[in-house]
Amino acid sequence: MDGQCASGTTVVTITTPDGANTYQQCVPSMAVQTQGIYSFGFCWNVDCMPAAFRGQTLNIAADSVAIPQDNSYTPPFGSRLVNTFLRPACVSVKSVSTALSTTTFASVNSAADEVVYLPPTGVSNITYRFSTLTSTCSEQYIAALLTIRTQPAEQPKVPTSSCPCWSVPQEGGLCPNITVPITLSTIGSDTNTGGE
Repeated sequence: MDGQCASGTTVVTITTPDGANTYQQCVPSMAVQTQGIYSFGFCWNVDCMPAAFRGQTLNIAADSVAIPQDNSYTPPFGSRLVNTFLRPACVSVKSVSTALSTTTFASVNSAADEVVYLPPTGVSNITYRFSTLTSTCSEQYIAALLTIRTQPAEQPKVPTSSCPCWSVPQEGGLCPNITVPITLSTIGSDTNTGGE
């Protein structure tokens, strides 16, 4: 295999820890589940690989996985890209990199789910690197779910120092409409003796 896969598929590279053996397979590319939600997943079968991969701890990489472009939906700058991983306990997330074409702007080295913030130009692809923690990883699968959470265009306004005259509670301490009572009281102190 020359490192090229057919359209609609992505190369996943599996190597042994010493780097002496490399195996590549073509898996389905990242897919759009709904607006702002993308999924990418694959599995591996050591019975389909050369004998050198059996009984080995494996390093698994999916480099520059293209994120499908949706012309009708462009998340604004500052939106959050949430990486959620579905994987067996015998697999760890070694690193996750989101990239702008060829310029990496975020790199994560953690086994936890991660959040990164989108830059003004967005994200074109993402790189995953995993490692099997044991040589007997019987549940051989990995799935990743990307969720783009858009920040609201306008944040709620912060009250200014000019406060309006609010309505007062009615009989029984109830407030009209959809409001709640707020009670204000003064607190005595050594410097406030009520003299002035």
